[in-house]
Amino acid sequence: MPEYKRQHFLPSAYLKYFSVDQSNCNRESLIWRFDGQNQLLVPVVSQCSGDYFYSKAKAIETEKMFQRGEDVYCQFVDKLKSGKPLTGKNYGNLVVMMFDFHLRNAAHKNLTDGEGIDAYNLRSRIFFGKVLLGRVDGQITKADLVNHINQNWSVQLISATPNSMFITSDHPSVWTLLNTPADEPKPDLHLVTLPLTPKHTAVAFNRRVLQIIGSQATTDDEKTLNIGQIQSAERCIYTSNPLNDAQMDVVRVHFARKTNSSSQVRETEWEFPLSHLPVKHHFSFVRLNPPLM
Repeated sequence: MPEYKRQHFLPSAYLKYFSVDQSNCNRESLIWRFDGQNQLLVPVVSQCSGDYFYSKAKAIETEKMFQRGEDVYCQFVDKLKSGKPLTGKNYGNLVVMMFDFHLRNAAHKNLTDGEGIDAYNLRSRIFFGKVLLGRVDGQITKADLVNHINQNWSVQLISATPNSMFITSDHPSVWTLLNTPADEPKPDLHLVTLPLTPKHTAVAFNRRVLQIIGSQATTDDEKTLNIGQIQSAERCIYTSNPLNDAQMDVVRVHFARKTNSSSQVRETEWEFPLSHLPVKHHFSFVRLNPPLM
């Protein structure tokens, strides 16, 4: 295979942390994959990729660009798994990667005349500029982004209960709105959830809208987070342990009800949906800020 022909829209650097052998997570590790019909053990590296998915003309440059972020992400999760202390910078980098794993996913249909990397770059400019910072000047700097995240966003790690596990999917970074008025044309992003390991989920949150209290998921929280992964998935979910028959039946029901992603990228615009979490399904660890008077 030519160098960098296989390009992952969900990196092996992410998916490896859900491998069967949690003591040795790498791109060759095995992971359970369930697509609503078949449950199979598959190598991590074989998943979530396409031939020149992002670029054939700039394959090497594209791979190196994504690799920098993936290395930062692995440093975070490796520290988490080993019990080493995590710094504010580590958490800030994690928030950026939670955004980026969503932006680079195959769920977004490329309707431009350019390569996948061109559509990704357009999504990134629109999200970080217009959606996150509320700016239309197109002159967003790295310092602008860092300052905004430090001032307005935080991240909390949520732990699973002892006998439970978090699942993940081929589109694992879930962007969510809470209590958004139906007539608001361009709502702010409130919450991003990303499973990190079978035992930890990261919750990045907009501090202007809500606060996180506690770090332990309830059974209902785990159910909501896992269903969110099923609903966000394009083709499949992944687990470190095999699902039993009853669990597979639940996943099948949700797969049958879900609709395909309506995210579309055109030459100068990006149309994308955000998940809305009804009040009755709000997480036990979320507290909405009181409205401003």
